[in-house]
Amino acid sequence: ADGLAVAAIAASLLGLPEHQQMLAECTATFRTLLEAGHGLRPQASASYGMALALSDHDVEAVDPLIRAADAGENVLVPLVRDLARRLLDGHPVNEAVRLLQALHARYPRSAELAVDLAKVCDKAGEPSVAAEAHVAAGALCAGEGRYDLSLEHFARAQAAVPIHPLAALGKC
Repeated sequence: ADGLAVAAIAASLLGLPEHQQMLAECTATFRTLLEAGHGLRPQASASYGMALALSDHDVEAVDPLIRAADAGENVLVPLVRDLARRLLDGHPVNEAVRLLQALHARYPRSAELAVDLAKVCDKAGEPSVAAEAHVAAGALCAGEGRYDLSLEHFARAQAAVPIHPLAALGKC
């Protein structure tokens, strides 16, 4: 199944005409394995989740991708960021939050993931989680020299939780 997944994901990303058929065969193979009671290794879970995401099975892709990230497996971050954006359209926001939290834990130095997580947490209406995400985004953006964006995230953290101990860093 892993070989099918690599070929299907590559075909999809390259825009080859047969990519939909390849993705369908790939996801069907993974489903057959799962229905037979076989577990997926982290790498296979990552491949399955990415194939599902590319097949527009957005909600179904979340759990395999989280399992892969939690196990330290690599995923295509731009693909998963795109999935998280799509999850915000017509799906419960908590799915995007769960996915981005797992990806942020896997890639803690990614400012883009931290910013995405902060935005999604704002939409979820969870102030303490949003404040933590904004502090992380602010720190990572500052580390990249994007100070205006950094200050904006620290201000949002303080707006979400005025007594947050790290949110005041944006005022230094």
